[in-house]
Amino acid sequence: MRKAPEHLSPASKRLHDSLLEEFEQSDGEYEVLIAALDAKDLLEMARAQLANDGLMVEGSKGQPASHPCVLVVRDARTQYANLLRQLGLDREER
Repeated sequence: MRKAPEHLSPASKRLHDSLLEEFEQSDGEYEVLIAALDAKDLLEMARAQLANDGLMVEGSKGQPASHPCVLVVRDARTQYANLLRQLGLDREER
């Protein structure tokens, strides 16, 4: 079995190992899986930052502005879902 990349979070490493035990992947599918796990980790990091900072930050002129991580969450969630769908895992409960 392939070893999970070191840069993945512990939760993503566990998911990596679980998925590799359940499913066989080609080299291309494995790369998609790693990209999906990267997106999942980015999503979790951005959520944690939002939980710490709140949804609004001070803009460049002192005005209230949406936290940049709001967009990161949106994009990472979309990317994660699309990559899972590409692997045929979008119906799996993870």
